[in-house]
Amino acid sequence: MTSFNLPQKINILGESWELIKNANDPSVGFPYERVNTIDFDCSEVRQGLYRILVTGNIQPMQGSLEKPLRLTFIGFNNAPIYQRFLTRNDLRKMSIYKADIGKFAEDFTNAFFGQNAEQGDKYNIQPTPDLKGTEDGGRNADDE
Repeated sequence: MTSFNLPQKINILGESWELIKNANDPSVGFPYERVNTIDFDCSEVRQGLYRILVTGNIQPMQGSLEKPLRLTFIGFNNAPIYQRFLTRNDLRKMSIYKADIGKFAEDFTNAFFGQNAEQGDKYNIQPTPDLKGTEDGGRNADDE
């Protein structure tokens, strides 16, 4: 895939994914050890060419101002790779795209309440379960 010019941004269902590491650029550092893998797919694109797609995230370090990141790794191989045999070295050979989790949370909440989050004020929303205690009529963990 060395002759393919990777797109810098990809929009999928209104969500923007930005290229943060090209597989052909070994000079870009990345915290692979912090990646939490969520999903994995290896599918044959054509005879002898397999696409490997790994989705995951990186949570902020405790006490940092980092934002959580959603990630998609994409790579290609001449043989199938199975998730249990995927190594950090395999991830290093893939291109990486990121999306902002914070934007997703905001967009999801807006869609949940309608056009904008302020509509949520129209509803009486209570935390569930309410574990206040039995002295004021609330439930406790034993009630579950």
